[in-house]
Amino acid sequence: MKVPAFLLLLLTVSSPAQPPPAPALPGKWKLVPEFTDEFDAPKLDQAKWQPRNPEWYGRPPGCYQEQNVVIKEGKLHLLLKAENIPDMPPGYKDYTCAIVRSLKRIRYGYFEIRSRAGASAGTSAFWFYHQQPERWVEIDVFELSPRHAQYGRTLFTNAPVIRYPGQTGELAHKQEFTLKEDPSAGFHTWGLLWEADLLTWYLDGQPMRSLANTHWKTPLRLILDTETQPGWLGLPDPATLPAAFVIDYVRTWHPAAD
Repeated sequence: MKVPAFLLLLLTVSSPAQPPPAPALPGKWKLVPEFTDEFDAPKLDQAKWQPRNPEWYGRPPGCYQEQNVVIKEGKLHLLLKAENIPDMPPGYKDYTCAIVRSLKRIRYGYFEIRSRAGASAGTSAFWFYHQQPERWVEIDVFELSPRHAQYGRTLFTNAPVIRYPGQTGELAHKQEFTLKEDPSAGFHTWGLLWEADLLTWYLDGQPMRSLANTHWKTPLRLILDTETQPGWLGLPDPATLPAAFVIDYVRTWHPAAD
């Protein structure tokens, strides 16, 4: 029997969206809405996210541009383009890129995104960062450059300690992995379990790397971006652009006992 249109509408309106499943980790978890987004709205939720970095234009020559942050078909698209636009700051030319960062800072929890890296020799990255006068630390869940001639299937997972009380010089805490597949060919889930004593990286639900938490104990911003890396990777071939780093969702949980 055909259901009348008004009943279909009623069913649609009265059926709330189901929350995402909890991570397959020991213990009970609660979702953190301020750091969770399914990107189902037509525009970026700027009560949660900034489509810019007020402190920095990006890594030259690629300049962050808000118009390169686009939501379509229920996904966040961060675009890397070969273009010049009017009034680019000195040192920025030929490329525009994109960043989304959390409005608030957070410490500890399980963080997961489902994404497809951009098909260029620029970077697609999921990371945490906050610079303070005495403490400047970072956690890179991943940096990927799928069209780079040498590093196209390299997964970079770094945890730099740039500045810390009593520290002389930078501590890199680098570890690299070789992926079996092109990270721009399909979607994968990437996770970070950030605990008071341990950092654990996940790929498609499986732990990849663990690192003792010796320095990452202050709240950081969650960041997603695509940018140029000329000093490290060279510049992407303009013929491969535009390229889109596509994020299906960002989900964050705290232990339910918190």
